[in-house]
Amino acid sequence: MAPLLLLLLAFGQDGSPAELLERARRGEMPERERTGERVGAFEASPVRVRSLDVDARRRDYEIRVDGSADARNTLTRSHDGFRIAFQPNLSLAISNTGDRPVRNPRVVVNGERRWWSLETMLEEVLAGAKDDREKALRIWDFVRSRRHHDLPLFAGDELHDPVKMLNAYGGGLCDDSAEVGSSLLFHAGLRGPGTGERPRIRSLHGHVMVEAYWDGAHRFLDIDQDVFYLDRENESIVGGDEVARDHDLARREHTYGPVFRGWETGGRAAALFGRDDRARFRAVAGHRIDLTLRTGETIVYRWDHDGKIATSGPARRSFWATSQLVYAPPLGADAASPRVYEMAGPYPVCGGRVQAGFRGPERGDRFTVETSLDGKSWREVWSRTGAGELRCDVALDDALEVSRGPAKYRYFVRVGGSPTDLVLRTDLMASPHALPALGLGLNRIVYTDETDEPHAVRITHRWRESGNVLPPAPPAEPVFPAPGAELRASTVAFRWPRVTGADAYHLQVSLAPDMRLPYRPSFDLVVPEPGLHSPFTGLFSPDTDYYWRVRPRGKEGLWGPWSEVWRFRWDGPRVPVALETRHAEPGRILLSWKPNPRGPRPASYRIYGSDERGFAVSDVPYALEGLGPQGPNLLGETAGTELTVVSAEGDHPVLNRCYYRVVAVDRHGTRSGPSDYVELPHPHVYTVPPATAAVGRPFRYAPRTIRSLGDLQCRYAEPRRAYWEREEYSFTLARGPGWLSVDEATGVVQGTPGADDAGDADVEITVTRRFPHEAAPTGRDRGIFEKSDERFQASHAHRFRLNVRKEPR
Repeated sequence: MAPLLLLLLAFGQDGSPAELLERARRGEMPERERTGERVGAFEASPVRVRSLDVDARRRDYEIRVDGSADARNTLTRSHDGFRIAFQPNLSLAISNTGDRPVRNPRVVVNGERRWWSLETMLEEVLAGAKDDREKALRIWDFVRSRRHHDLPLFAGDELHDPVKMLNAYGGGLCDDSAEVGSSLLFHAGLRGPGTGERPRIRSLHGHVMVEAYWDGAHRFLDIDQDVFYLDRENESIVGGDEVARDHDLARREHTYGPVFRGWETGGRAAALFGRDDRARFRAVAGHRIDLTLRTGETIVYRWDHDGKIATSGPARRSFWATSQLVYAPPLGADAASPRVYEMAGPYPVCGGRVQAGFRGPERGDRFTVETSLDGKSWREVWSRTGAGELRCDVALDDALEVSRGPAKYRYFVRVGGSPTDLVLRTDLMASPHALPALGLGLNRIVYTDETDEPHAVRITHRWRESGNVLPPAPPAEPVFPAPGAELRASTVAFRWPRVTGADAYHLQVSLAPDMRLPYRPSFDLVVPEPGLHSPFTGLFSPDTDYYWRVRPRGKEGLWGPWSEVWRFRWDGPRVPVALETRHAEPGRILLSWKPNPRGPRPASYRIYGSDERGFAVSDVPYALEGLGPQGPNLLGETAGTELTVVSAEGDHPVLNRCYYRVVAVDRHGTRSGPSDYVELPHPHVYTVPPATAAVGRPFRYAPRTIRSLGDLQCRYAEPRRAYWEREEYSFTLARGPGWLSVDEATGVVQGTPGADDAGDADVEITVTRRFPHEAAPTGRDRGIFEKSDERFQASHAHRFRLNVRKEPR
């Protein structure tokens, strides 16, 4: 495309260079705007413009936005992006119209988005937080709702500084959000005084996330997957070690939210945790959104984009904006000599353009434009020789290497010749979430800068309005639970009346009536139907006030207002505690427990068992990924606090399992959540061997041992998700008569005693744990994958006395 045509597309087809520059200063980019037309279902008004001249360090003013839709009430957030059905904001231009530099001109709308430094960001996020727990959750909520999962644009620390990430990029992979979270948590003071404990970044197989530190423990806060995990009492947020030990803590939460994707998402997230997880500390910080506008320079914040991104290689992007820095340097009488202009700012450069006019008196006159990334090495991007009027309109994207790392925050332009006019334009990558956006209603705006000397600035807001789509009204009353209700239900099914025209609903449950933070991720979801029913028991606790609300979204993408906040309580037993096992007679193990000292007294208990570590209780058949169909894992129900779980004589399919949990049931039939699991020794032979053998007759005994399947875990090896720690056992004859042998793989003990073997013989079979299903060792995880660490070693000595009898005559 010809340079002149590019210029016309960029600034409009008519007007002098001065007029084109003035349009840029007002933030006008017609090729990126659709005004007076429909935006989806929304009819957009003609462009509204508000300009004002400022000659002081501070100016307060107001702008009203009419209509029914803005970026806040048409935004639906998902794991990997944001959908904004109608964005009223087009541009905000701040121009230095005076003759002195203006330091750090800033516009703040309604007191929000003061993110230009780590300190101002935390001041905004943590305002009014009452304790460390709330501080940590506010940071988690702040970052998760203003970034999305997307391919990383740069390696290294470029996306790890909170100010860079949230102002410029707005998206990345899990490790990027973990690093950002770690830095914010650390600088918020969430560390152990005098202990050296700090936030830590936990590296899982297939995931990376941050663990905050408060109240003496690390606690897992997943910014990327929109989740945290509560303990069995629904009170404390647990750390990754607890989830690695017991995957059921993660199974019962919804992940990759907030748009509901099915309850199985919790199981997929649980598989990321394992005993091979690693942790480290990082807190990248230091970047600031600082900018000095020179005379003739304008910063243009835009909420749309032109497809340009700053990246170290080919990458897609699902949500971002392209702003601009436009500079028309004063052209003095000495402009004939080469002039060097530095273009620098706080946002990564994703493109650039030079537009200039030249007049050559002689045919041999030469005019050039060169660029440099360091001010030393130069690259010519345009040149002409000749007399008369000449125009330069050249893109700098290739020369600035915006598709090659590292990110660029400054470059230089050298102009050779005598330009009659000159405009230097830099494209900047910015996150729409960080820009000073106007919203519906009256916007209170404050402009500030840090220039003491007399100066002049022009501020121009450009926006559009839409009022043809009306928001759906929220339900006036819920269906269940009723306001003020006290529930007796093992699982809670939230329901509300269907709203006409709604295609989705946002449900929130909180522990506070201001709904500032979610109670748990499973109840902060966008669902397609007027209800949400989690299948997991024990998600609420007695003697606790819960608050909830809902809002509908119309099919056009416009969210209605929130309903009233309704309160309810849940009445039921808390989880049993103090699970222990003890050996009774040979081949028998008893499980005992205690009722929770808090909450209603249980009337009975249900006992569940499985060979899967971190298993979920189930009264019905179910399936496990990689293992297939499984039967119900209910062993039985009792009014007491003890039950046999290992028996050589029993034939119940849930006897002799490796792990057990207990669920309390009150007199109304309401169940608690499952208790923590108790782990039985494994290997452990529970069968009772024969006491006798006969001379001349084949002897055979097949011992059976308690066996662990491990849990579903991820590895960087196919099939990626598997029961890698599924245990097998080897059997060796440590002691016994010569006629006896043991199959190493199956443990079958067999042989035929001779006449000389009559009498008593002591036998000892050693059963040793092994992991033949584990992934092949790698350099990083060799010790763990080889299972050479002491924590993976276990053996059992199965001893018995065998009396060999002579056959009677």
